[in-house]
Amino acid sequence: MDELLEALEAYHVNAEIIAGGTDLTIMLKQRLVKSEVIIDISRMRAELAGIAIEHSYLKIGAMTTLTEIERDTRVERFARALSHRRRG
Repeated sequence: MDELLEALEAYHVNAEIIAGGTDLTIMLKQRLVKSEVIIDISRMRAELAGIAIEHSYLKIGAMTTLTEIERDTRVERFARALSHRRRG
């Protein structure tokens, strides 16, 4: 995480973050985005994904998948609009 923050500080204006990259790859190919640096955070999933309740707030990590969000019981309870769980 420290390395990511250092890279963002050094290149903040000219950097793009990629975590899978389909959308960014397409935009780069179409020359819609110009970046000096592409920072790949896909290996940081353990640090940036997950769902938790902290201090009465629902915390959803930036790399949490939509499927994980839709199926999590805590999301159902605290942010029903994000959940696709069906009631039986």
